[in-house]
Amino acid sequence: MGIFLKIVNAGCDAALPRPLNRATRLSNIAATAGAGSYLFYAFYYAISDLAFFLPALIVICLAIPDILSSLYLNARGKTLAAAIVMNGFISVPVFINMWFFFGDSIGNHYFFILFSFLPVITIGNKGKWLKILLSSMNLIFFIIIYRHVPMTDLTVKMTSEAMNASHRASILLSLATAVTVFFIYQQALYQNETVLEDKQRLWKGHSVQ
Repeated sequence: MGIFLKIVNAGCDAALPRPLNRATRLSNIAATAGAGSYLFYAFYYAISDLAFFLPALIVICLAIPDILSSLYLNARGKTLAAAIVMNGFISVPVFINMWFFFGDSIGNHYFFILFSFLPVITIGNKGKWLKILLSSMNLIFFIIIYRHVPMTDLTVKMTSEAMNASHRASILLSLATAVTVFFIYQQALYQNETVLEDKQRLWKGHSVQ
């Protein structure tokens, strides 16, 4: 947990405004959770049918290092660039997979609803129009996949039971990811604010002396 909290707090500094630190933490958490989700799906596709899922597998594996690069940008203090990279490489590869390979057959289009919240909580107040743009982009992705992309017939490679299981797993994973992200964020925020309060008490004690 200690290593993970270091990753979560990459780029945070007590000298920076708290809203900026909060957005940076959430960006780091989203990047880590996104990369972890992609690893899960890469493993799932690999064991399902490697030949059939190989194109989607390549898209996912290429996206993972790009998502994690946002952690490096945050650590270098480039918080806005980190948020843009994280938001882009979390949602765009999913859209590519849905558009070219799966349609809405396995339910991953529901992730775009979750993704539409990420810009709001991971981009600072200076990027107001960027928040609107990226959030709108994800909602448009959802509508396009849901209404305009034909459902791919995956029953050639998967049984109907496997299709239904994948659909349910996708929805449950999106909800579990949201809950996990919120829990980790609360833990990181509590730890950070506790440290800041201790420093403030220490500083006040020195001032009184």
